[in-house]
Amino acid sequence: MEAAVPGFGRLREIYHRAVRDQRPAGAVSAQARYRAACRKAMVQGEPLEKASWPQVLAAALDREALRLVADTGGYDVHTGGAAAWIDVLFHTPPLAEYVTLSCGMQSLPRALHSAFEGAGGRTRWGHRLCRIALTERAEGPYELTFALEDRMGRDTGHRKRIQADTVVLALPQGPLRRIEAGPEVFSRFWREDLEAVEPVRAVKLFLAYDEPWWRACGVETGRSTTDLPLRQLWYAPGGASRLLLAAYPSGPSTAFWDRFDTGPSYQVPGGMGAFRAGPAAPAGAVDYAHELLCRMHRVRAHPPVAACWQDWGRPPYSAAWHMWRAGQAREEVAARMRAPAPGGSLHVVSDCWTVDPGSIPGTLGCAEQVLQEYFALPRPPWTS
Repeated sequence: MEAAVPGFGRLREIYHRAVRDQRPAGAVSAQARYRAACRKAMVQGEPLEKASWPQVLAAALDREALRLVADTGGYDVHTGGAAAWIDVLFHTPPLAEYVTLSCGMQSLPRALHSAFEGAGGRTRWGHRLCRIALTERAEGPYELTFALEDRMGRDTGHRKRIQADTVVLALPQGPLRRIEAGPEVFSRFWREDLEAVEPVRAVKLFLAYDEPWWRACGVETGRSTTDLPLRQLWYAPGGASRLLLAAYPSGPSTAFWDRFDTGPSYQVPGGMGAFRAGPAAPAGAVDYAHELLCRMHRVRAHPPVAACWQDWGRPPYSAAWHMWRAGQAREEVAARMRAPAPGGSLHVVSDCWTVDPGSIPGTLGCAEQVLQEYFALPRPPWTS
């Protein structure tokens, strides 16, 4: 960071100390100085805003250090814009404590959905928006065409059309790309702004064993990284837990696992089968992951008794998260994406075009901006 933005570490420390001590003026001052430093920063002869993250790494590290970063980081070195990633790091406290919801992350959307229905909202499952068009009918300025799907997500061939005064598309890049739009629905920047972020694929393979054999290796809980195709491992907490996030590749590393797409699902005679929480895992992927786990920990363990596989990047998903591309005017693009139909009542709420794409704070922040800017809702106390 210091090589790309001189004074980065000191400014970051001053900023977070001011935030922690509840001194808004100090935080604003430190952030302004940081922004000024970013505007002056040059990477390999070009402004920081136009540089990619690999360019920043290559300007500061030699070839062996770059290889070390790639092998030990757990995530593939992404090709997105450097300025956006450095912003995320600047606003992340140096000694950040990461926490999760005690009832699981899914409890957040479930709570929001319950409150929505409690306020009179209605949810219609199996309706996939496939077209938006302008209409002069009295029912509303927009006509929405939905494809009706069965419980397996398959198109039934039936279509439903409704009119609406206001439309909020709470969707990521992939589904937005697939929506057909009538003339003049979106601004001339729409297609260009859609591509201002790039998708990142990720795969997760969960395995359950008859015993937590890794504890005999001195591993209790937390995260490990490896240059093997597993890339990341997460050990579930608790002395009796037998669950392991055995493989978590992202970006280009995910392509290795495509070879296991065909073939039967993993089953163990007399075992638990597949986790009910997700799709079954390919048998080839489970067998090979187990082999790599044993090699990594230098043990011989019994095969897993259950497996679960999730691939973000394959239908119906289009990505696990997104990153800003280099050279994008991020604030301008984000503002246009929140209101992509100037003068209209059509908005986008997403995790993609935010200050921190793919994050929960970024997504909720985007939603709050739309609600406050275009629906005149008051600022909630939890954002202050």
